[in-house]
This record gives sequence, structure tokens and C-alpha cells, in this order.
Amino acid sequence: MNRNEAKRQLRSLAGTGKKVQLTRGLPGDPKHHGFVLACGGEWVLLRQFSDFHPDGLTALRVRDITEIRSGEYERHWERMLAAEGLLAPIEPPGEVDLDDVSRLLRGLQRRGRNVIVECEDAHDDLEDFYIGEIFSVDGESLHFANFDAMGRWDAAPKVIPLGEITQIQIDTPYADTFSKYLEGPYGGNRGGRGRSR
Repeated sequence: MNRNEAKRQLRSLAGTGKKVQLTRGLPGDPKHHGFVLACGGEWVLLRQFSDFHPDGLTALRVRDITEIRSGEYERHWERMLAAEGLLAPIEPPGEVDLDDVSRLLRGLQRRGRNVIVECEDAHDDLEDFYIGEIFSVDGESLHFANFDAMGRWDAAPKVIPLGEITQIQIDTPYADTFSKYLEGPYGGNRGGRGRSR
């Protein structure tokens, strides 16, 4: 599937309440299930579900999508999710620009909430996983305050090349719950501007 066809299909599904399965050409996490909220020139925003569990929002690169399915199987899941009361209305997270990763990240930075950023390998089931706070975005890189599995902030922000980012998770139960139990706000070499919501 080429990028233009993917964008056309994704835009036709945005805001319709029709469940989709998106398959990406990345080996680590190829299938995503949920509802398309919006699609820009480079990124699509998906309200993601893991079986019967709402799993926040995920921004995916359109160019990685190889297949879009929204048929009989998805209609059945819509009925089940609705019957379980899991389809309450949800709005996109404020002003997010899906045309460009740097503008997308700046929009998320203004929200002041922790996010998950993933850089997945195109050939192997490998990825770099970051969870924490967006500090700044320049023309080439994201500067990101990361915390570890013990809720401790890294001493210095990670510098992540924008071109390596394949997925951004927003308002997930994982990040939101972890963020309640951090060892205070970020206090690394940027003067403690971090947040620990």
C-alpha cells in the first residue's frame, strides 16, 4: 500500500467511529487496533484498544502502514465494545499537528504530560523505548527527559533523532500510572523543569 492510498483510506475513516486494524511493516509491533481520530500528511492518530482495554492514543507514521482493515470483524468488535460501555466519546489531545513530527511533538510538549516515544527497527524486533517528558524539539532532534522502571529520572535528557521516531503514545494507562510514582519532578541538567503528573 502506498502512502497516498493509506492517507486516503485513513482520512475516510477518521471520526467515523469505525474500528480498524492497521498493519505496519515493522516487525516489533506490527498490528494496531482502534479508531482513527485524525490523519495528517505524515502521521495518523489512533484511539487504541488492546482487546477490551482502552489503551490511550497512538500516533503512527503513515509511511509504515502496509494494510488497513475495517470490515465484518471490526463491526463485531464495535458492537461488543459499545455493549461493554467502552466507547465513551474522546477528543484528540488539543492542537496536534499530524503533518510533521517536530510540530506534533511541540504540540504534545505544550500539554505538559508524560508520553512514550518509540524508535523501532525496520528489520529486527528491536526498539528504543522512552517514557517521560518532552523538553525541546529542534530541526533534527527531540530532547527528552526519560525515567526508568524504578521511577527515577535519567541524569541528562536523551537526544533522539526525529527521523528515527516511529510511534508516540499519548494518555496511556501505562504512562499515566507510572507518572504518579516518580521520584519528584525532573531535576537533571535543565534546571528541574520536569513535571511528574
